[in-house]
Amino acid sequence: MSIEDDREVAEALSAALSAWGLDVRTASNTQKALQHLHDWLPNMLISDYQLEGGDIATTAISAISAHMPHPVPTLILTGNTNPVIIRELQQRQLPTLYKPIHIETLKHAIHTHFTLQG
Repeated sequence: MSIEDDREVAEALSAALSAWGLDVRTASNTQKALQHLHDWLPNMLISDYQLEGGDIATTAISAISAHMPHPVPTLILTGNTNPVIIRELQQRQLPTLYKPIHIETLKHAIHTHFTLQG
């Protein structure tokens, strides 16, 4: 699942993930992400930190995790370099890539992180 509030970024990310053979559902915030869980369960989460309506990735991750039968590996993509947020993501042990992200860097991170988690 991809959670991203910037429509252009969301479309580009979805296209890349689909091209790599992944089944992708997209959402722009926690509530929209939860709607996908009625008929589909993600095997990974890729989320921007700052989401639509003032929502944040950690809220989305917690909410989605509460509905999952097993932990879901997560990757954060963000342009936010606020030290408080960086520290929070590190404390939660959430792998993070900082925008702008080269597509091959993203592909490598997905392959490395999600292969190791599985």
